[in-house]
Amino acid sequence: MRVNPPKRKKYVVKDIVNALKKINATPSVTYDIGNQLVYSQWSACCQKLGDDHPISTSFKRLLDFLQSDYEAMLVRGEYWRTNDTPNAVFNKFLKELPQEFLAYEFDRSPDYIHDLLTRAKKLREAEVEKHKAILANLKKLLDEDPNNPDLWNELRLVLWIIGDYKEASEAFKTARDLGWSGIVSSVVGL
Repeated sequence: MRVNPPKRKKYVVKDIVNALKKINATPSVTYDIGNQLVYSQWSACCQKLGDDHPISTSFKRLLDFLQSDYEAMLVRGEYWRTNDTPNAVFNKFLKELPQEFLAYEFDRSPDYIHDLLTRAKKLREAEVEKHKAILANLKKLLDEDPNNPDLWNELRLVLWIIGDYKEASEAFKTARDLGWSGIVSSVVGL
């Protein structure tokens, strides 16, 4: 996303998820959105509608996805195919949510939400630059130890965060061929 997210007069859940798709949001970006926006809305819905209301439970599912499930599935190696982009991950998650929830309007002001999404875009851009520097060092380590499955898995994660999904998929295949397993991986979080 080269431009900032568009300003809206109101934001519904689907608008937020679509904005995250456009910036190819990674777990660190989604954690912040969960923390700064979704948590307060979930809490408000629990007070207003009750903990077991479908809107409240859907906000809890969204919060869990943004703050932990997305990262856990990436680290465990569930996203490794070339087409397992953030966009595809969010599309799959959207299909699991009720339409009524996707159309639910946030209580926070549109200006606050727009500013939050703009900061998320900038955070994502900075994350890509940071991981490009990590990539260079990781490739040096792989030159020294080319049969290390954990290094190949780390390469997969860095490439995925940068947005090079084809190379990330190839790195994952190499890691797996060398014996990498999500069960015994040394990487537990990003």
